[in-house]
Amino acid sequence: MQEILLAVYGTLKQGNDNYETYLAPKKPKFKGYFDVKFRMFSNGKYPMLIPSYTSHKIYLEVYYIDQDQFDRINDLEEPFGYHVRSIETEGVDKPMMIYAVDQKNPPDGFETVDNGNFQATVKW
Repeated sequence: MQEILLAVYGTLKQGNDNYETYLAPKKPKFKGYFDVKFRMFSNGKYPMLIPSYTSHKIYLEVYYIDQDQFDRINDLEEPFGYHVRSIETEGVDKPMMIYAVDQKNPPDGFETVDNGNFQATVKW
């Protein structure tokens, strides 16, 4: 069975309920800031990535997951308008899957997370 490389940046990161439900007890294969062509926004509760023409540093945890885990996470993300995309970034030798929205602007109530690290910005 082929494993999928999934990059997460919000509630699926370690220390959050969705991590415990969907990814635990896995440990990230990589974690840190990655240059990706997305911009991060948050409403204080949830983050979102919106495609960008330029790269931004986003703090990611990257996991190897199986197809069943991927399907379960997809069922979590898609109803909220998040769609999986394949990205490539320096330091990782294969494409990663990441969830982002398709819109060009954030919804009302969402603000830019300039430092690219949702948990460093939001007090849990």
